[in-house]
Amino acid sequence: MCKSLRIAIADDEPEVLEYFSGVLRSLGHQVVIQASNGRELLDACRTDRPQLLITDIGMDKIPGIEAMRALSANVPMPTILISALSEGDESLSESDAQVLAFLSKPVKLATFTGAVKVAVDHILQ
Repeated sequence: MCKSLRIAIADDEPEVLEYFSGVLRSLGHQVVIQASNGRELLDACRTDRPQLLITDIGMDKIPGIEAMRALSANVPMPTILISALSEGDESLSESDAQVLAFLSKPVKLATFTGAVKVAVDHILQ
């Protein structure tokens, strides 16, 4: 039986957003939100809270890390962070315990699917 999650994904690169959304669907997950910036992500999550957030850290309007923190203010939202900057994990603090993985671009398919599997196991345990 497939362990399926409702996932929100945000990235300011349309081709990256579409690629990872397709990978998630091929793994049996529901991509309930696709956003190209943090503002779109926050607005969409007001009406449809996902089980997992996958977001690029550096996006226009509201950075992904700020959107994650806003969404996790009351109830932590399990998150996979993606960044083109390998040192981006330095911006994380102890209060960001909901971050299950930090992936550096370009993300290899096996690395991405492995992080998603860890998230599924964590969320559905």
